Amino acid sequence: MDLQLERFSDINLKDSFFDSLRSSYPEFDEWYHKKEAAGATAYTYYINRELKDFLYLKIEEEELSDMVPVQPARKRLKVGTFKVDNDNRHTTRGERFMKKIMDLAIAEDVEEVYVTMFPTDELQGLIRMFEKFGFLHEADKPHEDGNSEYVLIKNMRNHIGDLKLDYPFVRKAGFNKYVLSIVPEYHTQLFPDSILKNEQKYDLIQDVSETNSIYKIPQFGIRNSA
Repeated sequence: MDLQLERFSDINLKDSFFDSLRSSYPEFDEWYHKKEAAGATAYTYYINRELKDFLYLKIEEEELSDMVPVQPARKRLKVGTFKVDNDNRHTTRGERFMKKIMDLAIAEDVEEVYVTMFPTDELQGLIRMFEKFGFLHEADKPHEDGNSEYVLIKNMRNHIGDLKLDYPFVRKAGFNKYVLSIVPEYHTQLFPDSILKNEQKYDLIQDVSETNSIYKIPQFGIRNSA
């Protein structure tokens, strides 16, 4: 089954999937109900009708004054909730969500993408995955109990020339380029991240199975035909 975009109101909050979020964030249920009342949506993934993955994203433009150091106002995409079933956190399911994050970041033309999470042992693998794709520990978010969350930020305007860290951007300068004609009806399936002029930008963020992996890129050799 592919990812689904569901309203909070259609997701079972009592599902045990959310127990770990409740233990980390005592106010989780209150937060969830606020999002539910606002008509918020999230990406979900089920196996045999059992909730396995959950991703909530939000566009923000205000100053992030509850962080140290304070982050100035700019257009950002916040990864509000990112939870992948523990047994599969290091598989392409995590990549699938990362790709969704970057797809929306491009569609909305944000300057930054950020996520906050406590640096617990359980979340070290998830932190490393974000860092692998160019997120940096730029700030901390302190809480009243004395604990702090890491604030991991990816600047969508800075490119350093590393394929993974710069994802989803590819450096064009200094490389040979070729023209390859594609029959229009096959274009989107072969190159789902490339939008034709007659397509809508939000087609990019609709779920299609073959678009969900970051590394599933075929390697082709091109011969000179001249």
